[in-house]
Amino acid sequence: SEYNNPDTDGDNLSDGLEDSNANGIWDDGETSPCLFDSDGDNLGDGVEDENQNGIQDPGETDPADPDTDSDGMPDGYEIVNGLDALADDAFADKDQDGYSNLREFISGTSPDDGFAVPDPLADSEPDFDVDGQDLFRLLEEWNRSGCTAQDPCLYDLNQDSAVDVLDLRLFLEDFGRDE
Repeated sequence: SEYNNPDTDGDNLSDGLEDSNANGIWDDGETSPCLFDSDGDNLGDGVEDENQNGIQDPGETDPADPDTDSDGMPDGYEIVNGLDALADDAFADKDQDGYSNLREFISGTSPDDGFAVPDPLADSEPDFDVDGQDLFRLLEEWNRSGCTAQDPCLYDLNQDSAVDVLDLRLFLEDFGRDE
C-alpha cells in the first residue's frame, strides 16, 4: 500500500480492512490493498463487500473467493448475467434452451438468450452429433484425474482437471443432439 493513502487500490475498502492483521502480507481470507479485484472475478472488492466493513455479511459475495457459491462460475459472471452468485445454480437453465447456466458459461453463450445455444462440447469424432461412440469414449476416461494441457482429457468438459460426474451431466446436455 502507499504511504498516506488510506485506499491504495481505490476499491472503497481501506488498506487497514484489507490487511486486517497489519502485517503487510496478503494472507488467506484477506483481500489485497494493492488490487482492486483481489479474487479476479471482475467485481471490485468494495462491490463484493457492499457495506465496506471487511466482513462477508449475509447477501454479500466473498471478495477473497472468485466463486462464492462454488458452482463453477465466477461471481462477476453470475451477477452480470442475472444468476445467483450466492446459490449453486450451475445446472439451472435460466433461458430454458436446454443448456445449463454452467454449460453456457463454459461455451461463452448467454444464459439469458434462448436463441444463443452452445456448440456441442462432447463430439469426439467429430461427426456433428453426440452419440454412443462419444459416450463410449467418455466412459474410457471416467474417473481420470490430473488432466493437463500436455496430457489432456477429451471429456474434462468443465476443465477442472478430472473426468467426473459434472462432466457426465454436461455430456448429457449434448447427447442425442446434432450440430
